[in-house]
Amino acid sequence: MNTVETTQLELRLRRRALTSGLRPTAASVIALTAALGGGLVASPALAQSPSSEPATVDTVIVTASRVDRAGFTAPTPTTVVTAEEFALRAVTSVADGLNQTPAFFANTTPATGGNQRSNGNANYLNLRALGANRTLVLVNGRRHVPTTSGGALDINLIPQALISRVEVVTGGASAAWGSDAVAGVVNLIFDDRLDGGRASVQYGVSSRGDNRETKATLAQGFSFAQGRGHAAIAGEWYRNSGILDQQDRNWGRQEWQIVNNANATATNGQYLRLRSPYVHQSGRTESGLILSGPLANMQFGPGGVLQPFRLGQVTGGGFMIGGDGINQGTVTSLVTPGERKTLYATASYELTPTIKGSVEASYARIESSNDMLASFSTAPYLIRVDNPFLPTAVRNQMIGAGQTQLQVGRINTDFGFIVAHPVNETKRIVGALDGSFGETWKWSAYYTYGQNYSHDRTENNLIVGRAIAAMDAIRDPVSGQIVCRSAATAPACVPLNIVGYGAPSASAINYVTGTTESWTTNKQQVAAFSLTGEPFSSWAGPVSVALGGELRRESIKSTADPISVANGFLVGNPKNLSGKYDVKEVFLETVVPLIADLPFVKSLDFNGAVRLTDYSSSGSVVTWKAGLTYQINDAVRLRGTASRDIRAANLTELYQSSATSFATIRDPRPGSGAPAALVNNVTGGNPNLKPEEADTWTVGIVLSPSAIPGLRASIDYYDIDIQGAIGALSAQSIVDRCFTGGQTALCPLITINPATNAITRTDASFLNLSETITRGVDAEISYTRQIADGDLTIRLLSTYVANLITNDGVLSIDRAGQVAGQGADAGLPRWRSTATVAYRRGPLALSAATRYVGGGKVDVTYTGLAINDNSVKSRTYLDLSVEYALGEGDTRVKLFGAVNNVFDKDPPLVGTTFQAPFYTNAALYDVVGRFITVGLRVSY
Repeated sequence: MNTVETTQLELRLRRRALTSGLRPTAASVIALTAALGGGLVASPALAQSPSSEPATVDTVIVTASRVDRAGFTAPTPTTVVTAEEFALRAVTSVADGLNQTPAFFANTTPATGGNQRSNGNANYLNLRALGANRTLVLVNGRRHVPTTSGGALDINLIPQALISRVEVVTGGASAAWGSDAVAGVVNLIFDDRLDGGRASVQYGVSSRGDNRETKATLAQGFSFAQGRGHAAIAGEWYRNSGILDQQDRNWGRQEWQIVNNANATATNGQYLRLRSPYVHQSGRTESGLILSGPLANMQFGPGGVLQPFRLGQVTGGGFMIGGDGINQGTVTSLVTPGERKTLYATASYELTPTIKGSVEASYARIESSNDMLASFSTAPYLIRVDNPFLPTAVRNQMIGAGQTQLQVGRINTDFGFIVAHPVNETKRIVGALDGSFGETWKWSAYYTYGQNYSHDRTENNLIVGRAIAAMDAIRDPVSGQIVCRSAATAPACVPLNIVGYGAPSASAINYVTGTTESWTTNKQQVAAFSLTGEPFSSWAGPVSVALGGELRRESIKSTADPISVANGFLVGNPKNLSGKYDVKEVFLETVVPLIADLPFVKSLDFNGAVRLTDYSSSGSVVTWKAGLTYQINDAVRLRGTASRDIRAANLTELYQSSATSFATIRDPRPGSGAPAALVNNVTGGNPNLKPEEADTWTVGIVLSPSAIPGLRASIDYYDIDIQGAIGALSAQSIVDRCFTGGQTALCPLITINPATNAITRTDASFLNLSETITRGVDAEISYTRQIADGDLTIRLLSTYVANLITNDGVLSIDRAGQVAGQGADAGLPRWRSTATVAYRRGPLALSAATRYVGGGKVDVTYTGLAINDNSVKSRTYLDLSVEYALGEGDTRVKLFGAVNNVFDKDPPLVGTTFQAPFYTNAALYDVVGRFITVGLRVSY
């Protein structure tokens, strides 16, 4: 990991390089940076090796600032990861490499998408666990069209074969780059000066023979018109077979889950929840379980014959420890299979000695197939006594007991799995002009158009209304045939037999299942202009400025199938969505040297920025940044920033169509009647949302002691406080807060029948309702030196999370130190670290890396007798890799291999209460086990 103390490095070599034949390499960039005293902590074993790919450099603008000034060290911490480092680790995607960095929280990856209807094979970048929509991702310093209606960007849809480095700003950067940069910025930078070609192929497989990965890349670049023009094209293909079931791992067969203990009372000293293995469902079976009446706890066996259902030791909340039945989590996908194809092309031409034109075009397509889960009864299925599918013996028992119907819980595995088939395509084109004038002034203008199209198809999804009608079968008194009771109103109805596993006919299954579909198109247009230069100098050096403006339009149109629009399916039910907004922005950034070359003050620089943003959806907002860099001497640098950052509501939060579902609430008003009531709960977008506002500050120190050459260390404290965070409340929360919590502003969201005084409806649309705060410390130590004619690099990156607080106005919960949960309830362990030792000597490169995830609690809100075991132990993983170069000159071949999780460590088993649970937290822990990769790369 090459960490930059946010150096702004300018190499004014390009114009002369084209005429003199000089093309600075990546190694010369590193060397020049060191000579300038900038903060680029390079790894000689990786970046300066003889086998490193040459790359010409025009200007390197580090993402922490837009100011283009040689030697300037900005006050915002920035991490740079090079393509060589990704290659040595043999990662198959940029996101996989970045997610090993402690500052990222990998909560949406192919290993977390087992229950996802869409984006199951996606990879989103999420800094500080604040959400992917609060991490701004740029491509070559420009925005990219979102790939979801929520505004997030799937990194797998960005062509990666020509990426030369990735810059990560771990702090607010809205004033410099715009909305969404609350947690930070990730800038993917492409190699636009590739001369020659390179290709690679690699194959990976787990030690158990699954999760097979194949990846192939090809890139070619060349100059034309006597060096005035340059073009490059690159393509990539990747396929992953995935891991289809959790039970494909030993730990996935242990059925860990959290059970609510129905036996616990306020006085008997029993735990309210039990975290335990071998948890099964207590209210459903694959053959059908009778839930009430004299035949309760009997299940249908072969031929519909009743058999006893053995209850477990502890039951509660629909689950039990031991007993009969199944745990649906065993067949939940562990890693979602998928395939991606990407293509990228770029061309540039020097129109004049000071003006260059360029164009970029890219295309990407990802598709996957994910067996999500089998359908199941959410409310008991009803089988009436006159149902002809009932065996005579069962019917006689019902008549003898005075039962007119059976309530049955069932998991419909004999219907087949609900299977998600998402397809996602992205097209993008960029046209740009770059120029310079005078001694220091440069300008840039560009236009980009991007379009993302997704088709989410979910097959074999249960159509709930049809299933209810089809289960209610009778025998036609005229024909003697078994028909649906509703045949008069639904003549196409096919009677469905659910009395025993395997009883449903194929025709009945076809009738009660269907395909959920949605078609979504995201479009983005951006036109921008920027100018950088040094208008004058002060007593301490030149004053630098960067200014510019941007026009942007975001739009979305999504269409869903009619059954989904009517909430007819068991899962999914996407809705139609249409909306757009326009953004106008202007910004100004400056660097002002305050003091230079005095005792104890080698330099003191001020870096400030301000941006005015006007949203057509929410009005104008101002963001700003102010920071200081204090270089005491060559060995010690202090840095600090304060900023105001924003995230505007995305198109889903603004314009999502209203959807109605049912919610059971407790009415807390005295004399309101029944304590529980079923109400209509309406969810949807809110066009009146205001941008979230975040106050961010960081302070840190960077050490480069001359007494220990090659040693560098940095430590930075961060504090991010988001006000007006956008979210939605539950129906019960709205009612409680209105009537007992003193939040009367929420009372208009409740509809009361004046005649009965009963609550009939709640409106749970998106609101600016909460505060999110995170605080912590990032630290890095790196050491480089030559040993035995080779280059050794040792690096440690570590993050400590002091707080991760969500305050919704009623409850304030700090989830730092928590290792489970999803969405707003997700937590982070306090400590995460990566340590790497890399050694390169001649053609051989070796690397060993450890990944540490600290222990913690399952849920920080569980205290006392809330759960029997709330602790989770830490995990440390070891990864090894090797690379060997063959040949010299223009054509070179590199053989490489890697082993991740060398000791095949299992993840800790956390447990949840979900219907088809993940037994661990794949966002934090390795769920694949030992994984081996081999491959080769060719450059020519």
